[in-house]
Amino acid sequence: MLATPLPATTDAAQPDKQPTQRPLTGRERTFVSLVAQGYSGGDAYLKAFKCSEASAYAGASRLRQRSEIRSAIEAAAKQRLQDMLPKAVNRLDSLMYSESDKTSLDAVKATLDRTGVPAVRSDQRGAGGGLSVSINIVGHSGPAPSVVITQDD
Repeated sequence: MLATPLPATTDAAQPDKQPTQRPLTGRERTFVSLVAQGYSGGDAYLKAFKCSEASAYAGASRLRQRSEIRSAIEAAAKQRLQDMLPKAVNRLDSLMYSESDKTSLDAVKATLDRTGVPAVRSDQRGAGGGLSVSINIVGHSGPAPSVVITQDD
C-alpha cells in the first residue's frame, strides 16, 4: 500500500513567513511623495488616486498599514530633509550677520550647538574645570565679533 503524500503547506500554515513585498505602483509612489511633502493621508490619496473624498481616508488608512508604504514615506521624508540641508545652513549663516544682536547671537548659538560646542551657562563656569566658550557680538560699527575658547582650571 502506497502512502498518500501530504499536501503542500501554504503561507497561512507558516505564520512566521513574511508576505513578499511588491514594488509600489505609480499612484502609490505619488501618495508617498505627497505625504512626505506634508499632505494629510486623505488629501494625498485624493490627489494620487482621484477618488471620492469619502473613500480617500479609508484608502489612505489601508495604504499606511502596509510596511513598504511606511518605509517609503520614511525614506522620502529623510530625503526631503537631506535636500533642505544646504538651504537651512545658508539661512543660518545669513542670520549670523543679522542687524539684530539677539537674532545673530541665537544663530551663532545654534551653529555652535549643532557642531558639538555646547552652551555654557554662567553658573557652570569654573565648576570643576572644562572648556568655556565666550561669544562677543558687537554691532556693525564696532569691532568684529569674536569667539573666545578657554580651558578652566
